[in-house]
Amino acid sequence: MLTALRRASPVVVDVPVDVRYQLMRRYLEVSVRNSGLGMLSFALVLFGLGYEAAWGTRLLGFALMGVVTIARLRLAHALERRMDPADPRSDGAHDALVLTTMLIWGTLPFWFAGQVSAANLAVVVYASLVALAVQSVSYIVALPACMVGLASTTLPLVAFMLSRDSFLDAMMALATLMYGFAFQSRLRVGHRALLEALGAQRENAMLVKELEGYRLQLEHENARLGDSLRDASLAAERDPLTGLFNRRYLASFTQPLAGMVLEEQEAVTIGIVDIDHFKRVNDVHGHLVGDQVLRGVARLLGERLRERDCLVRYGGEEFVIVLRRCNIQRGLRVAEALRHNIASADIDTDDGIVPATVSVGVAQWAPGETLDEVIQRADRVLYRAKQSGRDRVEIDAKDALNYIYVPNGDSTLPGQLH
Repeated sequence: MLTALRRASPVVVDVPVDVRYQLMRRYLEVSVRNSGLGMLSFALVLFGLGYEAAWGTRLLGFALMGVVTIARLRLAHALERRMDPADPRSDGAHDALVLTTMLIWGTLPFWFAGQVSAANLAVVVYASLVALAVQSVSYIVALPACMVGLASTTLPLVAFMLSRDSFLDAMMALATLMYGFAFQSRLRVGHRALLEALGAQRENAMLVKELEGYRLQLEHENARLGDSLRDASLAAERDPLTGLFNRRYLASFTQPLAGMVLEEQEAVTIGIVDIDHFKRVNDVHGHLVGDQVLRGVARLLGERLRERDCLVRYGGEEFVIVLRRCNIQRGLRVAEALRHNIASADIDTDDGIVPATVSVGVAQWAPGETLDEVIQRADRVLYRAKQSGRDRVEIDAKDALNYIYVPNGDSTLPGQLH
């Protein structure tokens, strides 16, 4: 209690500052809430039970309680607005007004002594005891103030009863004193239970905050892991030199197309592109320039394809093109456009401009045919293109004799999209 008074606060100080802040806020809320109820109760006692007393006494008492209550309300609201959560403090003036309110209740029987009947005076004493209980329970959050307030109400009542100089009043004084001690004991138990509840609430809040931190950390780690897995998956499907897709991706891309080709729902044309005399480029300019030529050809091929198509580095200087919704006639025009685009382009390297041409073998994926089989057919006609002088496009003889009808086909030439 002395420590609390030294800190100018009616609230216990041997608790964490956040718990003390909650106690102080409740203390002020109770002070505000009790003001209206206290004034109403005091008016009922003054003008109801004490109707026999002089008007001047009653009006003076009501005015005194009103001034104390209004001043306490203003101080309580001001404290609520400026209270610092890091250092919650009360105000000595406010605490003194709280105790004054309880002291007025305790001295009330002295005001009416000799002015009202014995029966009404006994009821006034009883009303003061009720006020004692209500006020003490209300301020249970502030145990030091609660103890002082209990004493400031109980002791004047005991003094009044002893001043009556009768055996019955003496017994009532003793009973009131015992009641005060017993009530104080119950208040201490209730106050301790309140502190334990607030402590548990504080620990739960800290645990929730800690778990939230763990959750956010876990989500962050999962996101990083997901990004790493996606990066690893993309890396596994990409050619590190050209950035194009690789054979692994080609297998997954064409897997659903096989069924569509089988049911003749979509026409698919496969083209194999080979850079002409690429070994000579490596021998003359070196492998570094050869890699630059590879990347240049890959870029030129990709510029003339649609997003729905697929361009794959198949191995070495060979590329595979998968043209969706494209029959052999349109596939031939696309291949010619690709060949012409590369032959007319300047590929800039560290060794200057290096010209390049390509040979292309084209075959349409036939129903019931596997991907490997159509690639083999395209590869055979690619060999024929290279044997026939290079820088040319050849199509499979079977495709040259047959025109495959594509239901709802796309009439747009893929090579004209760019």
